[in-house]
Amino acid sequence: MASLQEQIQADARERLVLPPGRRPIDELERYRRFLEFENHRLKLAHRDGRSGLEICRARAFALDCLLQHLMEAARAYYVTTAGAPPARTALVAVGGYGRAELCPHSDLDLLFLHDLPHTPRSAHQVAARGLPFLELFDGSTLLFDLFPKLGQSVRNVAECVEWANQDLRTKTALIESRLVWGDRELYEELEKAVRVRCIRGREEEYIRERLADQEARREKYGNTPCLQEPHVKNGCGGLRDYQNLIWMAHFRFGCRTMAELAKRGLVTEEECRQLNEAYDFLLRARNELHFHTGRAEDVLKRPLQPAVARNLGYLERSLARRIERFMSDYLRHARNIHLLTRTVEQRLAWMPQPRRLPTLRQFLHHRRRRRGRVVDGFRFVDGQVFPANSRIFVEDPARLMRVFQQNQLRGASLSPEMAALIRQSLALVTPKFRADPHVHETFLEILGHRGAVAPVLREMHEVGLLGKFIPAFGRMTVRVQHEFFHIYTADEHTLMSLEKLDALWTTADESLGFYRELFQEVERPELLYLALLLHDVGRTREVREHAKRGARIAASVARRLGLSSADVDTVAWLVRHHGLLAQAGLRLDLSDPAQVRRLAEQVGHEENLRMLTLLTVADTRATSRTLWNGFKDSALRRVFAAVWRSLKGEPVEQLEERRQQLKREVRRYLTTRIGEDEVEAHFGNLPEHYFASRQAGEIAADIELVHDFLEAQQDPGANALEPVVVWRELPHRGCSQVKVCGWDLPGALSRIAAALSLAGINILSARAFTRTEGILLDSFLVLDADTGEPVRPRVQERCTRLLRQILGRRENPVECLRRCRQRPANAPRIADRAWLPVEIRFDNDTVPGRTLIEIQAPDRMGLLCAILSVFAEEEIDIQLARISTELGAAIDVFHVRDKAGKPIDDPARQAKLRERLRQAIEGVPAPAAAPAVG
Repeated sequence: MASLQEQIQADARERLVLPPGRRPIDELERYRRFLEFENHRLKLAHRDGRSGLEICRARAFALDCLLQHLMEAARAYYVTTAGAPPARTALVAVGGYGRAELCPHSDLDLLFLHDLPHTPRSAHQVAARGLPFLELFDGSTLLFDLFPKLGQSVRNVAECVEWANQDLRTKTALIESRLVWGDRELYEELEKAVRVRCIRGREEEYIRERLADQEARREKYGNTPCLQEPHVKNGCGGLRDYQNLIWMAHFRFGCRTMAELAKRGLVTEEECRQLNEAYDFLLRARNELHFHTGRAEDVLKRPLQPAVARNLGYLERSLARRIERFMSDYLRHARNIHLLTRTVEQRLAWMPQPRRLPTLRQFLHHRRRRRGRVVDGFRFVDGQVFPANSRIFVEDPARLMRVFQQNQLRGASLSPEMAALIRQSLALVTPKFRADPHVHETFLEILGHRGAVAPVLREMHEVGLLGKFIPAFGRMTVRVQHEFFHIYTADEHTLMSLEKLDALWTTADESLGFYRELFQEVERPELLYLALLLHDVGRTREVREHAKRGARIAASVARRLGLSSADVDTVAWLVRHHGLLAQAGLRLDLSDPAQVRRLAEQVGHEENLRMLTLLTVADTRATSRTLWNGFKDSALRRVFAAVWRSLKGEPVEQLEERRQQLKREVRRYLTTRIGEDEVEAHFGNLPEHYFASRQAGEIAADIELVHDFLEAQQDPGANALEPVVVWRELPHRGCSQVKVCGWDLPGALSRIAAALSLAGINILSARAFTRTEGILLDSFLVLDADTGEPVRPRVQERCTRLLRQILGRRENPVECLRRCRQRPANAPRIADRAWLPVEIRFDNDTVPGRTLIEIQAPDRMGLLCAILSVFAEEEIDIQLARISTELGAAIDVFHVRDKAGKPIDDPARQAKLRERLRQAIEGVPAPAAAPAVG
């Protein structure tokens, strides 16, 4: 059977030969049909299981055939019409096309090389100097019609050298160039000039620039290969990491492939096999992304993962299982590329520029000549640790743990040789090793070194020791997490949590100063670090409540490490309740002493509270780059303060003294028009959690707002039902705040949400309070739905007008809600999470006398209006609402009662309400064009 390239070549001979007298620029449809046919052939071959590299090379070959026929046709036409041969020219592939690695929708980069003293700049010069082919570039749109993402340049050899020495990317593109058509001697002149004038003597400069570019790229794309929506081309562990290594090796040693590096002893045969296997897998995934989306899509977004997995042969009926298998394979390969290329980069960085290509033996000999102090079989040189000999771990397996302790004490890191030797020695991690008390003691001492634990455990994980020593953690390696807010795999999230905890020890960020002081007061940091290391070990797709399972596993690990029964209980408790404080901030009414007391009983004592607070901060800050914010910080501090006071048994007198202090601060912000009776009324008519969530300046502003509303009631010509509306810009948060003060009539909150939606405003969060005399004080953080930015003044005016009409009963609220539901959705700034499942949960246990309804759904404009309209129609009384938006998802909690003032505990009523809410949520239109994230 003919190979792909043989089939393409035969098809090109049949389809691309032009009739006599025809010009290439007249044959656009011929060339377009050829490309469409070959792309379809490649798509079928890809779906049939062909390797990623084979498909990429076949696509490059198809373009070679087309361009060769095109150039030959142009040359023949010129010779016929001009009666003379053209100037020396060559068509050169550069970049990915030069490597002959072209994915289905990758950019096409071409160099039109000539031997004229200067590149012609006009059509007259083109014709006069014998370069008629330039009409394909400058005098016609043919190539751009065929290749919309064409990158092209027209230069002579000297101009190529000049540009290459000015630009790193141009130089890189030229070192992997390839002749497609034309004068071979001219192309060889270019190769020689690049070698002599761009590479020789510039090797170290290029490698420095390449490493700096690599560092910036990795930082831009997350600095970890373990992202759950990875960038296949440019992300850490992506295709570019592999290519970058080849480029540097070519500059220093002249190697163009990984096989050449292995042949010269610069990588081992096993490293070469793993790198090539991983590279091909990523190419295959990228090919599928391009074929499936019909564009140059390089980000494996969650909505795309099921289809990509299926088309790559992952055929599990369970969608979650299919994604898990595919993404685990993908992330394992990306992690291999990241770790192995980084290791080889370190090797190359240590090696001097050789006169002759070194072997691995020569490389090791060069290292041995470096002298350093030997401690326990470890040689420390320039901040890295090397093995004194190759048998140090065979002689004493416990050194596998001690080397990390020595590194931690000296602030050193593993050398490539030491990392390789540890990987080769992992078979020594036997049950006997895991049961060794000396190993346990060393590991716990590592965990007890506040502020310096995470780098050690990360290195331990990268060489495979951590997972061998604690198999429960090893099973988390590249484990996919299905919760929408997690952007990292389970193991990477845990390691980043440890880094966030380390950072608290020495942070200069005053917003984190409170947590730094808490960390300084922790008596047993090793228990906190161990709990954080194990807090997600129970997380699997099959286990709904992973914390319970994780607590059992953590207890088993802690017992094996020789901890006392009390310490085992502490670690297990922290793992079991690692989400307790975050949930309390979202779900509980902290003004209710009974709720706070029950929470304090769960916490037990002050040390538990300190450690659990620190674990919550580290866990939240490591979940995504944006999940931790000022609201999360203030909510956690309020929970901490409430539980701390309860644990301390703080008397009522101290609470009253704190209230009086707050009053004194508020008075300093108030204008003279506010009387003392208004201040007392405000403090006497609002619940405790209102004051716990606001600074003195905000409370003063609310008092002024209530004053304006009550003053308006004195105007006999005014509509007493109309609210007072105040807007404020919050540039530091990138949004606007709108406050509404009016009478708390039935369904008021749903009407406010409807007015906001009708005005084209997206609600990010909401806080609703009602004074005992029936005055509502509702505050919303909002965005302009059309722009994704703070609300424009004209939109503010329209919204204010709608709020006054709707709450003033000049507009029918039922009709208003209907219009809100029918309003077309605009594209918000954040990406639509259409794949996110709608979850509606009822909780009648947490707060006596109330039902907590928790709703998670894709955030869309009009969502809150839809939810609140259901509550209004079902005569549900909202006692407390917590509205928030995180990473494109709405997470709302409502404390509710029925119209009789009782919790909603009837299963049939819950089922009916759940179905009505689901229908309302699913009826909210999705954004017309949510922007891609990547």
